[in-house]
Amino acid sequence: MILLYFNHVKIAIGSVLTTLFTTLTVAQLQTTHYSVILEPDSNIKVLVNVDNQRFPLTIDPYSIVYQGGAPVAKTGYFYEIVDRQTMQITSSEPFIRAPVGALDPQLSRQQDVYHDFYNRSTNIHTIASLPQIYPPLSYISRIPSQLHNHSIIPTIHLYGNETAAELLLHPPTLRTPTNNQATSLTATAPIEDGDDDNDADEDQAVELNMTYYGLQDSQSFENVKVSIAGRSSRSMPKLSYNIKLPKSYYLYGYRQLKLRSMAFDASYVRERVAHAALNSVGVPTSDFSYVRVFLNTRPIGLYGLVESFRDSWANNEFGSGVQKFKAGPLYQGQAVNADACNCFNKNTQCVSNSRIATSDLSFEQNITMYGMGQYKIKAGQGGKLTNIDYEPLQSFTSFLATSSNLTSAQEWNLHLDTTGFTRAMVLEDLLGFSDGYMTLADNFALYNIHNTLRMIYIPTDFDMSLGLSLFKQNLMLSGDYSEHPGFRTRPLTNKLYSNPLLRQSYQEVHRNLSQYLVHPSVMYPFIDSVVNMIYPDVLWDQSLHKHSDERYRRLSVANFSSVGLDCIEKIGLSSPNSLQTNVPVPENIFDFNSSLYGPVTSDLFASVKGFIDRKSKNVNNFYNVLINNNNVQ
Repeated sequence: MILLYFNHVKIAIGSVLTTLFTTLTVAQLQTTHYSVILEPDSNIKVLVNVDNQRFPLTIDPYSIVYQGGAPVAKTGYFYEIVDRQTMQITSSEPFIRAPVGALDPQLSRQQDVYHDFYNRSTNIHTIASLPQIYPPLSYISRIPSQLHNHSIIPTIHLYGNETAAELLLHPPTLRTPTNNQATSLTATAPIEDGDDDNDADEDQAVELNMTYYGLQDSQSFENVKVSIAGRSSRSMPKLSYNIKLPKSYYLYGYRQLKLRSMAFDASYVRERVAHAALNSVGVPTSDFSYVRVFLNTRPIGLYGLVESFRDSWANNEFGSGVQKFKAGPLYQGQAVNADACNCFNKNTQCVSNSRIATSDLSFEQNITMYGMGQYKIKAGQGGKLTNIDYEPLQSFTSFLATSSNLTSAQEWNLHLDTTGFTRAMVLEDLLGFSDGYMTLADNFALYNIHNTLRMIYIPTDFDMSLGLSLFKQNLMLSGDYSEHPGFRTRPLTNKLYSNPLLRQSYQEVHRNLSQYLVHPSVMYPFIDSVVNMIYPDVLWDQSLHKHSDERYRRLSVANFSSVGLDCIEKIGLSSPNSLQTNVPVPENIFDFNSSLYGPVTSDLFASVKGFIDRKSKNVNNFYNVLINNNNVQ
């Protein structure tokens, strides 16, 4: 096949090929397969240079993979790009890849062959791991899955109708949610993205095909629903997306996924660090890994891949993936309902004649109030949504409202896994989640174990963390956990930690994790290894979006201290004394290196490492003072 192709091309082009291509000889019997992912271009040819001999690769229609057979390299190989008109090499990888595909005499088979990515010298990276501080909680029964292989960066290719693809890149004005649908506080204020794959999104979904390219495998799917995801991130030039595979089709055990754009996080690591830390303390949550994404022939950048909270996720997380597993309801907090405050226009005011409904877990006597949009039921709901679906949540908030500092730890644990909740709340403080449960009653889920009273707390969505904050940095960086905005006022934290035994448990976990997890000596090597892996793709991502208006990005962040915060204050979602007000946006907020390594110089912005260093020191000082005062045994 290759010899025929070579001969065919040789006839078409003539003697020019004698300087570029070498025809396979009979002696070159041992061949292997080469494939490289690259933005398709009809004006180029792609070659693989094997031991200084060049061989052409081909590409199928609608594909992004150039591939073909060539001899097994003895010294190494690399890829080159040739202009079709001039037949001149216009680009060449500046490194030599190690030989692949050689016959292993012990196994009688060829060694590993990879899906290479053009201009990436390494396919498999060494990533430092965070220590497993606490084992996974007993009710977690997560399936083994290769969805998140943290040492590689796979590629997802979405392709199909060009008009549909264009709608994903440049959507028309997004639908304003109705009163019974959850919404963000503002279209521009960066309240963290929700896992937004509700019915309204699916109505706007387009159908495309999808191919996932792993290190060695590939999986293809047809009729995949793709929709715009997120809330505040919709104001950014780089959008997030929901992916929903057809029924009975799964990617490594998961059917509904989300591509997170990381548009607000110039470090590209905040969510990766948060997810890794949560896994380190054994609480339920989605995992997070990096993927490159193409839409038709266009590369659209580096994304974060997470699982969506749906029935299949609950089955995989709590039921070992067993199809007959009966998942309980999973309620996701959305901060507020749509009627609470409409801030899509600076001149609009809070709706005075509407009932404000927040997801802070306050008790409502009228069960219909739980269905106003501040909570989404993401799993465990069969058939049409009714008031009955909210009964477990109403029961829990009723217990919460009637509890006191005299409520025993045993009684608490009948209604809530206090161990998992405490671990999650400690990390919410130590990692500075600025739009979590305590700060904004947002970005969390409660999972009700089927046929029990017990709730499981699940944190989610973390790009507004580790130095990116809606709240004053002195509060987010304080070593005193009780100064974290919302700790004393949210119904769950206020009531739970009024119990002396449970408050002591919180202090023990808080101090332990500040010493052995959220500490420079532990976090920095992990962060550095992640940065080493993603840095070439960060540059690639930034080059793809370099034409995005930087002022537009900056304006989105500037709304922290104008429209968005104004609405938060008006609806009483958080104390106005803890919010940023009229804070100028620092020039370096979208700079990669400054976002990772810079000092803490702004009330609005602290670098990832700067935040970890300052927070760790402040917590250590706080407990030293407590010990000296004999307030901690």
